[in-house]
Amino acid sequence: IRLEESSASFYRNRGNIYLENNKINNAKIDLLKSIELNPNNPEGYYYLGLLSLNQYNYTESLSFLNNAIIKHEEGVNENIHSVSEKSEINLKDIYIARGDVFRNFIVEELMCDDYKNACNLGDCEMFEKYCK
Repeated sequence: IRLEESSASFYRNRGNIYLENNKINNAKIDLLKSIELNPNNPEGYYYLGLLSLNQYNYTESLSFLNNAIIKHEEGVNENIHSVSEKSEINLKDIYIARGDVFRNFIVEELMCDDYKNACNLGDCEMFEKYCK
């Protein structure tokens, strides 16, 4: 394991603990640090996207989730992540979260596109609920 990857995992995990305990500022600091240390790993972006979504900061959430999708696809296509740093986030989860952002923006077509992408990856709940 490279030191940066190990440290990024530490900050991401601690950020999630802060998030679970509603220490939003601490969570955001740690998650941003995890991205700084390992900008190729989608988890930090994903969790920051969820944090921003829960704070109703949809523009910021959309930016983080777009990056999570890009980094996830790059990692799959180019095998960027080491064995120890395989993505723990499923692409369908990122699509669902981004669909949730579009639902709050009331952009139905983009919302349904993302929920459909998640459905194609095996999770059709949101697509069936909002797009049928």
